[in-house]
Amino acid sequence: LVTVEDDEAHKREIEYVFDLSAANFEPATNPDAILGGAAEFGIVANEYIQHGHTETNFAVNYLNDNSNIDIDGSGEGAMPFYAGSITGKLWISQGTNIPVDVFVSPEDVAAGKLNMTAKNYEIIPTDDPNLTGMVGYDFTEITTSHGSLEAKRSTTNPNTAAMITDLLVQCGVKEGDLVAVNLSSSFPCLNVATLCALDALRAEGVIINSVGASTYGANLPGFVYLDMEQTLLSEGLIRNHSFAFSMGGDYDIGYGMPDQDLVKTIEDRIRGYGLQFLHYKDIDENLAARLELYLGKAGNKDSRNSPVSASDFRCLVNAGGNILAFGGGEGLISAKSGILRPDRKPEEGKGLIPWFLNQGVPVIHLLNMNSLLPENGLPFDPIPLPAPGTGDVYFEMRYRKELVLLLSAGALLILAVTALRFPRRHPIQKGLL
Repeated sequence: LVTVEDDEAHKREIEYVFDLSAANFEPATNPDAILGGAAEFGIVANEYIQHGHTETNFAVNYLNDNSNIDIDGSGEGAMPFYAGSITGKLWISQGTNIPVDVFVSPEDVAAGKLNMTAKNYEIIPTDDPNLTGMVGYDFTEITTSHGSLEAKRSTTNPNTAAMITDLLVQCGVKEGDLVAVNLSSSFPCLNVATLCALDALRAEGVIINSVGASTYGANLPGFVYLDMEQTLLSEGLIRNHSFAFSMGGDYDIGYGMPDQDLVKTIEDRIRGYGLQFLHYKDIDENLAARLELYLGKAGNKDSRNSPVSASDFRCLVNAGGNILAFGGGEGLISAKSGILRPDRKPEEGKGLIPWFLNQGVPVIHLLNMNSLLPENGLPFDPIPLPAPGTGDVYFEMRYRKELVLLLSAGALLILAVTALRFPRRHPIQKGLL
């Protein structure tokens, strides 16, 4: 018997009858033997209308929901939710004790009817003194490598979006231009700042993300970067967003992550957002698949409906240290952060950055924050954070040409007058007297 509340706040009862005639049950029979798969759910119904707060999972054909479901369960495996059709919006606040699997239609996901947030992830003030909530933990099951805590904190400055906007403008990006984007999840604030910059310029990003993150990045298994992105997208706060993803980490397939069941849970959850999944252990195959996706997706975005080549991209933005940036080579460490311009000399390596540079496309490489931020008018590891709209990133040094010409002419005139008034005196050479 399931009890729900309708719009008039009157209780309605939905009765489900289980046929027990086919078997004999002892008094101590486990409920699983009677309920079967229904035992995995707190609510099983054809139609479920929820008002207010609840703390259980469900399997329903029709869900009418505009309230919050709090999940902080315990046990083995992921807690499943099934909703065939959603009216309103499904909000799930997920705890840290157990992962959640949500199965809804791709149409409902695309319509922004699913909103998942992580709860009970504690902000550690010693790691995140500005209390931004955008600094991850030192190590989790999806942590891929060591990263700088100070670098991660530095990117929580809201003015990083202005820096990326400026870098895009320097690459000539304007409204309608195509921009290829390769995002890891090590710098979630840089990722969001990149999306905001693309939106501000009305550019068209072709974006692929990898889930794994270095220490203090978006490494919370219940709320990875793509969960953040989907939350922003469902609220209408961003337009550009990722269309494909990989697990990242070793070989870009999550190899080495200790809990592969958890990896599969995350993969299924992100697939539920309608994103295409990339899984290639071979780097060459992975690179080829990504390039095919970039060019194919860009062709769909191109208003000319013509074949797209690398030269149709205004630039590539690479944020973080995904292995596909330089194909696992040393270039990731040695490359200068900021704008990399194509050179006459071919770039070595087989990653995305060398490939785009060799096609004549500039690259915005966002990795080494301790040099990149100060060079672009932003502080490194500021406490407290600067207010939005402040900092040297919003200003540039310019000289008035007419003033420069006037000062130059004045200097020449002073030199000429000085030379005429004080002619050069030649020293007397020895031996002439």
